[in-house]
Amino acid sequence: MKRVWLFYLSNSKYGGFVSHTVHMARSLERRGWEARIVKVGARTESRMRPFLEDREYQNVSLEDAVMLARKDQAHITCVVWKHYGEEAEALLRAGAGLTLHDPTEFAPDLLDLLRTERIETTVIRPANMLSLADEGIQAQLIPQPYVPYGGLDLGQQRQNAVALSRVDWDKHTELIVEANAQLPPEKRVEIWGAENRLFTFHTLEERWPKWREQYRGPFDGGRAAVQLAATHHYMVDMSAIKGDGGGSQYTFLEALEAGAQLVLNEAWLRDDDHTMEQVALWVRTSDQLWAQLLERQRVPDVGSAVESLLADHAPDRTVPPYIGYWARVRERAGLQFLLREAAA
Repeated sequence: MKRVWLFYLSNSKYGGFVSHTVHMARSLERRGWEARIVKVGARTESRMRPFLEDREYQNVSLEDAVMLARKDQAHITCVVWKHYGEEAEALLRAGAGLTLHDPTEFAPDLLDLLRTERIETTVIRPANMLSLADEGIQAQLIPQPYVPYGGLDLGQQRQNAVALSRVDWDKHTELIVEANAQLPPEKRVEIWGAENRLFTFHTLEERWPKWREQYRGPFDGGRAAVQLAATHHYMVDMSAIKGDGGGSQYTFLEALEAGAQLVLNEAWLRDDDHTMEQVALWVRTSDQLWAQLLERQRVPDVGSAVESLLADHAPDRTVPPYIGYWARVRERAGLQFLLREAAA
């Protein structure tokens, strides 16, 4: 069986990094690969540790990680450069692939490495491919892998609205909290997600001291996220990231699988990417969000559009492009490795 090592170079326990890694593993397995999740640490351990749901990971030393990347196919599913720059550079030079998720990951030293070594990366939205092109970096667009969980009870009683993103600046949770302050209790948005305490202290606590009445804390993601969305009419996500937008996020895909109505931030829309435009309600202010949740509006007849969007993220659409990308990356790494050896 073909094997791929998925290197998780982040300390995040929640969010899109975790979701991407799990769905990439699930997608690869659907296409006949053995996918192993790995973290790089001080030493190699023989035992496996829990990652998400039934997924496990193994800690390996950097030396062993490089050996694995040279021996088998390897891919860095995410990287926080300020914590894992040395590890990422070593793995990229050894022939590992890389996914960058949004501009917050575009560390200058990482971009310099990709540019000078002519290392191709992958991105999940067209906006990021364009941004990297402006930096002289080649990137291939491959939508987020997503394998629906299925087996949901979609006929159960639904509450009004839920938010499943981090509580943070780029998620603009303040718009949700401000809308909640105007809504009757039965219409308010339940807020789930990992909390950035600097954000809640500086942005939420003073103005809305009772905001935690709707806050339910972090959750594991994955099937838990889909099940939460399945118990609500709306899934609200006010994400807006400078230089990003247009395409999907995992919270969007999870909500669509669950049959929840998406309510998204108009700032996410882009003229050059209409991926989400037809399957969501769009608001810009907390007053607009308040009105949508109070009046219970719905986007009409989106079933075929949702089915088509989810199909774009299915294993048969996402895995083949990765295989072609890996072949190019390994060829490039082999050439560069030989040149460095010759010059040494």
